[in-house]
Amino acid sequence: MIELDTFTQGYIDCALWAESAGIDIADDGTVTENPESDTSFERHNFDAGDIAPESLARIVAECAQFQEANARLLAIADRLRPNFADDAQHGYDFWLTRNGHGAGFWDRGYRFGIGDALTQAASDYGSSYMYYVNGKIYVS
Repeated sequence: MIELDTFTQGYIDCALWAESAGIDIADDGTVTENPESDTSFERHNFDAGDIAPESLARIVAECAQFQEANARLLAIADRLRPNFADDAQHGYDFWLTRNGHGAGFWDRGYRFGIGDALTQAASDYGSSYMYYVNGKIYVS
């Protein structure tokens, strides 16, 4: 498996926590599709190793690109909220913000427009969703 930095691991952890798997898993391990299921991937004990290689590569690339393009803003955010902001939290906020959840960069209390700038940068990536097919998780 690919070595993940803290930001990317936070991003994946958040996605697995926030996304509904749309499946049910029986006690014997049988998986059935159930679009009505609101159980997250995390609750089904999925982790980064369950993500299809091409989807994981896309996640890694997008996280790296976001971090590189916004390194200055992320560093300022770290200094503004040193006991709150870290790479894992930034990864969480990237997932939450780009997908329009009720939390993210915009509500972290960053001054000087930092939260707004990071929100715009994350929103520019558009939404991304996880889905399950044949034993692997994919991202749209």
